[in-house]
Amino acid sequence: MALRLVVAEVLEELGYQVEAFESGPAALAYLQHAEPPALLLSDIGLPDGLDGRQLAERCRLEYPDLKVLFITGYDERAALSDGQLLQGASVLTKPFDLDVLAERVRQLLADELP
Repeated sequence: MALRLVVAEVLEELGYQVEAFESGPAALAYLQHAEPPALLLSDIGLPDGLDGRQLAERCRLEYPDLKVLFITGYDERAALSDGQLLQGASVLTKPFDLDVLAERVRQLLADELP
């Protein structure tokens, strides 16, 4: 099972609404007609010519305050753009425990929770 499906299932079980996509272009196409997201959770390495960092930068053009959680199997520096992490972004390196993922999402969305 793809990691995105496992992550989506875990977050849905915690009560979050999750939309999962196979690629950055698919996510961008969906976001053109969707409500503003509270969080973008993306791997750094994505198929179809758009990596997670580029996806986050494009999403931030439309949603400047969008919180971002990058997941990467690479060194944490893979999430950096011009040597810096996007403001409001966090990095979680693989492998990780699903409880750690849930806690990081909770932390990022702390001001979004009811």
